Amino acid sequence: MKTLEEIKAIFRESEDEIKDKFWELIKSNNLEAVKEFLKDYPIPEIFFEKWFQNSWTRKVQLEPFFPSPLVLAHAGLAYEKDKSFAMIEYFESLGLKADDQYDWWNALSGYIDWGGKNPKVIEYFLGKGATFETYTEYGNTPIHNWALFGKPKKLEVALKAGANIEMKSIKTDNELRVGWNHIDATPLYEAVTDDERVASCTGILLKYGAEVNAVHCSLNDDGTWFAIRSILDVAYGGKNKKLLKEAGAKTWKQLVKEYNIDTSLELSEQYRIYNELLEKKKKAK
Repeated sequence: MKTLEEIKAIFRESEDEIKDKFWELIKSNNLEAVKEFLKDYPIPEIFFEKWFQNSWTRKVQLEPFFPSPLVLAHAGLAYEKDKSFAMIEYFESLGLKADDQYDWWNALSGYIDWGGKNPKVIEYFLGKGATFETYTEYGNTPIHNWALFGKPKKLEVALKAGANIEMKSIKTDNELRVGWNHIDATPLYEAVTDDERVASCTGILLKYGAEVNAVHCSLNDDGTWFAIRSILDVAYGGKNKKLLKEAGAKTWKQLVKEYNIDTSLELSEQYRIYNELLEKKKKAK
């Protein structure tokens, strides 16, 4: 077995090549080859201990050499070879868990992000406790990011698997205050922010019943309320606006008038009242 310093030196020199080789071995579903590959590494520490500075991350932080969620995600891809969970079960026997988190990924979201879509694998990971509600340092979930970056196939796989289409972004305490201008935003908000690249995701979300009149709030740097905006307020480009209006989307100004909200109230109170009325309207349908 290699020493920790030897492993660090090898990774500094050839991180991408080593990881790519390991991922391909896992996906090939060759369990013996995977075990042979791992004999040079400390197990299970190689999956959990934060020993290594990733070469591409902008953060100055350590992480595992082979993060547990990414390992299980690739093990899920191995299922396609012979419809066996043997690879997943092997890594589980080493202590890896489907709900382990690396950045905003767990085995479930990592599997889908790497192109996985088999319902049995997704059901397996869900049954082991993995969810879609894992958050980036800026408050978004994988669902938000697939909508933002125009990944309709991945988005639809997740929605078919039961991902909450109204999942809201959260406020985080990141130093740059990124995300503070769209707290409580749903994936549909992310989809409509780019016309050419993401209109396909807008269509997918509307197909699955996304609420077109969901609203989000914006905060100042000191945490005070700055604005309330609807999805139509922030929609970019003709394609998205057309789709939204056809589905009944309105601006915040129009919603205030429709729901008779007192604009002399604090923004936080207007926000609370509107969301309560919107929820009541949904339940009445």
